[in-house]
Amino acid sequence: MHRVISASTIICALILAAAGCQDATGTAPDTYEGLGEPPRQLFIVGTPDIVWAPEPVLYPGHRPDSQFVAVRVTAPDSFFARRWWPTEIVVETDREERRTVLLAPSRCILPDGAGTAFPLTFTWWICDQVGVNTRVLLSPERLRAFAEIAGGDTVLTWPFRTMPGGQYRFGVGVGQRATAEAVRRLSGIVEVVEAFRIRNDPHCVRSDIVPPPPCDPWQLARRLAYVFERQARGDTLSLSRDGWIRVTYRQPDGTQRVTTRTARELGLR
Repeated sequence: MHRVISASTIICALILAAAGCQDATGTAPDTYEGLGEPPRQLFIVGTPDIVWAPEPVLYPGHRPDSQFVAVRVTAPDSFFARRWWPTEIVVETDREERRTVLLAPSRCILPDGAGTAFPLTFTWWICDQVGVNTRVLLSPERLRAFAEIAGGDTVLTWPFRTMPGGQYRFGVGVGQRATAEAVRRLSGIVEVVEAFRIRNDPHCVRSDIVPPPPCDPWQLARRLAYVFERQARGDTLSLSRDGWIRVTYRQPDGTQRVTTRTARELGLR
């Protein structure tokens, strides 16, 4: 997901000079590998979890992809969410795939909420994505340029129905620095009306019940695409229809927590 931002003058022309671009002979800007927080391990609650996790329907006419699984671990407290820290887990499949995957907190928090008691004393954010609203719909070429400036991949395109333009979301490094820098760089593009971090309020914040209902457990997670074909592209997992996925989490003391689920158990199709 994390890519070095191009130093070409074509890309640099799209953003403000303050973004720090150099010409083709200069030094490239900081990469998002450097801006994202380094992964740290924690003592988790129980064992890792694997679930089938199709994309949600985000707007009328949206046809979400159902071929995703989510890998999750549960933290004992909000420590990683407050620091915007990721962690790592090893994912394997029956087709001898083995890779180390970065998990981000499901929600990151900042202590600048308007309330007087938890959870309203915090604002809640997506830890590794940023968004833009644009004046016009982006062509595929422009969308690729935006993603390169953001430092990651496009994760959502949402055309506006009652006005020109749309909303686009991009994956970036996990952390406050990476998201803030992506917002800064995207803000200077001529088509952009607004660039922003993305709020991610849980039900315990959105609810109008007093006192609010309990919040969900503190989790770190990653959604991974899967296919049953042998030739998978990019970060996509390949497994057989009667195969399995195994995740192994190493805690700070070296102990391992392991979970294995078959495709049938997960309901994959």
